[in-house]
Amino acid sequence: MAGGWIIWKKYFSLYSSGTKDQIQQADTGFILLGGIIDNIIGFEAINERLCKIRIKSKYDNLTLINMYAPTEDKADAEKEKF
Repeated sequence: MAGGWIIWKKYFSLYSSGTKDQIQQADTGFILLGGIIDNIIGFEAINERLCKIRIKSKYDNLTLINMYAPTEDKADAEKEKF
């Protein structure tokens, strides 16, 4: 896992794929509100640009994937690495 961290607050939780020393630099994540927090099955930060979360729902389990691709202004090497 490429870092990944979770912040729990009273009304929401923030699940992030980045590292705490690189906040707001190409990391992805999920903000989950209220009662859904109790339905989290798992969170996986695959790398700083890709993460997934599993949520238990009434009939099925959901997998949500969040991805951030490099933008055109980034160096070609960074885009190729992605």
